[in-house]
Amino acid sequence: MAETEVVQDLYQEHNPLEFRSHPKGKQLYWANRLWRSEKKGWGQLRPVRKTDSDWEEIQGCLADAPLDLDIHEDNLIRRGDLVLCTKVVAEVERKQKWNYMKATRNARDLTAKKTNPMEAELSASGEKIDSDRLSALPPEFKSERAVIKSGVVPQKK
Repeated sequence: MAETEVVQDLYQEHNPLEFRSHPKGKQLYWANRLWRSEKKGWGQLRPVRKTDSDWEEIQGCLADAPLDLDIHEDNLIRRGDLVLCTKVVAEVERKQKWNYMKATRNARDLTAKKTNPMEAELSASGEKIDSDRLSALPPEFKSERAVIKSGVVPQKK
């Protein structure tokens, strides 16, 4: 049987879901249309349509323009089963602040209980553990400001 060897992958660094930048005052996302409409709802996300007045600006922010602009005749900008959406930056920052406060509160509560979640998890699984060693290591919790991973544009300094 013949074998092939990949010598070079020209698209190794290519990510069609990346954004070059974000429009002023908005954050871009790729959202799953079915999951959003049936389970979670659109919430703060607003689907981008090619008839929107700011479509030209948003199109310049995409690293790779989608080819299937009007395949479903609903004017939504799609890439596979994902739909391009925007969210107001103020709402993004509010959600990040909420997540940071929630993580800090959870860490504070766990530290106040003086329990080691790792020890509890391992003992619940029935594995034999050295509880003295685990109890000697105090749990350490850190929370840093969350960063949106989807479509993050590196900040220029």
